[in-house]
Amino acid sequence: MSTLIEIAGKCKEKREQLGISREELRKKTKIPVDILQKLEEDHNYIQNEPYARFLLKQIANVLDVTFDYEKTEFKIPEHKSEEKKEEKRSVLKFFKISFLSFLLMTFFVLSAGFETTGQSQKFYEFLNSPHIEKETFVNQLDEENLNDLTSITLKAVGDVWITAYVDSKEMVIHLKKGQQKKIRFNNKIRIETVGNPKDLVILFRNKPVKLSYSRKILHNIFIDSDGIFLNGYNLAEKDES
Repeated sequence: MSTLIEIAGKCKEKREQLGISREELRKKTKIPVDILQKLEEDHNYIQNEPYARFLLKQIANVLDVTFDYEKTEFKIPEHKSEEKKEEKRSVLKFFKISFLSFLLMTFFVLSAGFETTGQSQKFYEFLNSPHIEKETFVNQLDEENLNDLTSITLKAVGDVWITAYVDSKEMVIHLKKGQQKKIRFNNKIRIETVGNPKDLVILFRNKPVKLSYSRKILHNIFIDSDGIFLNGYNLAEKDES
């Protein structure tokens, strides 16, 4: 197995052996020349850029270099993963406390209206009956609210064709003008191909991100919780600026 830095060195060596310039390689891979230069010369860029593996794999395929990198999945940095887990735990704890407080308040308010001990006992038994599934209700609230943290919405302003891999599962999507589709994911989405990208708007964290490309077909767009990446650039940050 090889590291990404070793694979980048093999790709550079093979490119020079074949007499292919970076500009010629750009035309074949659709990766900008400045990104190609960083992948060949800047080890820090390779180690810190989340999608360096995907870009190097594309270059290796064009140059017929064996891509024997051991890892196959991009992992979210551990500190970010822990932050998300802590955030989920906090939200779940909030809903549990709120729901139990509501039950307790309801119990005292309604208990005050019962005239006999027998009626109070019946109400107590009702609260503890299987009809009230406290944990299930809280978990449903947690799931509904937290799923929005890892979702996007594809909105078409014209006819759009999309081939994507959502957590490695292939999806083929055809949206007509005015249609939209919400997609939830755990780790990442790789949009392999977009037909008519200028007619696609991606809602990311409730903010529209337009591709605005004149080409009829666009390849290799990567989406995770940090943004929407194309050729090493975060389009979501560009849109916000």
